[in-house]
This record gives sequence, structure tokens and C-alpha cells, in this order.
Amino acid sequence: MYFQEGQEVKKGDLLFKIDPAPYEAALRQAEATLAKDIAQAKNAEEQAKRYAILVQKDYVSRDQYDQLRANADALAAVADADRANVENARLQLSYCTIKSPINGRAGSVLINAGNIIKANDLVLTTINQIVPIYVSFSIPEQNLADIKKYTASRELKVEAIIPGDDKRPARGN
Repeated sequence: MYFQEGQEVKKGDLLFKIDPAPYEAALRQAEATLAKDIAQAKNAEEQAKRYAILVQKDYVSRDQYDQLRANADALAAVADADRANVENARLQLSYCTIKSPINGRAGSVLINAGNIIKANDLVLTTINQIVPIYVSFSIPEQNLADIKKYTASRELKVEAIIPGDDKRPARGN
């Protein structure tokens, strides 16, 4: 946990970090597979280029060239699939860090170190947006006519006083 309950947090601040080790290993494995398949695809492409020259001179059959060309294209497609696997592994790794989606105040932490969590299973904490904030309140019915009269002529200002912090009232419209 990278914050305290009640702490002000900004959008993008790190809140939680999940053990990234398995995801880092999966990324390294995907990158290694990509490197291997790129090397094989490059080799197959070079062979196909050599055979393209040889087939023009009738040193090899068209069938042999077509087979090498198909192999080169297949290995290029495998490398493209490996690139997608690398991007997916990077995405999975990025999910190991949980950042604040908004500016606000962190609420109670609802999990502890060592808890097992999974996607869409559990609320970790709540971030309450403070600025701007929406406040609703009740007024006595006897004051409603006056409020409507003043609202028709201009925008009304309000002050909200936080209990225990009456030195800094929050002002709004």
C-alpha cells in the first residue's frame, strides 16, 4: 500500500502494487520466443530470396521455391503473433500497479498485505472526489419561496462548513 487512509491522492498516484514476478517472467518468455521466431523468419526469408534467383535459372524446381516462400511467410506470421503475445504480457504486467483514477481523498483500505484478490472481485479502497464536490442539503419549507425568488434574479452562493474545520468554509454555487 502506497498511501494512508484519509490521504489526499492525485490522479495517477500509485495506490497498490501486486507481485509482478510471474508477469515479468511471462514477459521475458514472450520476448525470448519473439526473438527466436524473428531469427527463424529472417533465415527463411533469406533462403526464399536465394531460391528465387535459383528458380529463375532453373537450378531448383518451382515447387521447392514455393515451399520455402510459404515457410518464410508462415514464420513471419508466427513472429507477428509473438509480437501480440509480448504486448499482452506487457499489458498484464501493467495491471500489477493500481493507480488513482482521480484526484481525491483515499477512504478506508479494505484489504491487507497477503490478501488474494482478482479482477472485479473486491473493492480495495474508495477515492472520494473533493474538488469539485456535489453537496445536497435540505432547507426548511418556509424558506423555499425566498430561495426561489433570489435564484430567479441571480446565482446563489453557498458555504459548507466541515465539522471541526470552521476556519476554512468551502464556497460554491
